[in-house]
Amino acid sequence: MTSKKPIAFPVATVAHVGTAFIVGSKRGNWLVTTGHNFTGMRLSTRDWSKWDQDLFIGCSDGSRIRVPMFDAAGEPLFGWAPDQLRKGLVDDAVALPVSAALVQRIGCAIIQRSSIGPVAKGQTVTFFGYPGISDLHAIPPLRSKSGCVVNVEHGYIFINVASEEGYSGGPVFAGPHLVGMVSGNTKENPPQCLAIHLVEMAGKLFGAAP
Repeated sequence: MTSKKPIAFPVATVAHVGTAFIVGSKRGNWLVTTGHNFTGMRLSTRDWSKWDQDLFIGCSDGSRIRVPMFDAAGEPLFGWAPDQLRKGLVDDAVALPVSAALVQRIGCAIIQRSSIGPVAKGQTVTFFGYPGISDLHAIPPLRSKSGCVVNVEHGYIFINVASEEGYSGGPVFAGPHLVGMVSGNTKENPPQCLAIHLVEMAGKLFGAAP
């Protein structure tokens, strides 16, 4: 996280506006964001026809890029994982393979896959995103929030601070380690940030480790 390039960047679909980041290894680079950016619902269907087909990326130079998420046959170009608890649904994390040229054009930092690690109850974490963003024409500054992990179960990290609209898809760090991706909030009062525990699904999103 010492790079001068932003650790995350804004993305948009017809359904949603949120955050994404890049994970890289010797095998390539992946754009990581939430499935609900494409469906408007955190519990996304596996019926791909109900997903927005394209992702729009806000670059650090102010330009925007359109990236297809499905091939001509309607099959996903991204890695995904089935929901652990709900049959027929998709877990709220997708990883799209992207070229080095596209990463350079976005102008963001690359988070190494080797930095992905587990997190435990009681650890302090920090997540990044674009709260308050409404579209890619007026991009607010990249922000962060820190909190304490109160639980880790069923592939999710529960954090004792609330997320906000725009943080969805943002990376979550425990020190130098990438531990998760913001998915939303719990329904508790006060709400807690709910994040995907990436170490539990890295193989499904990025393939076998290098």
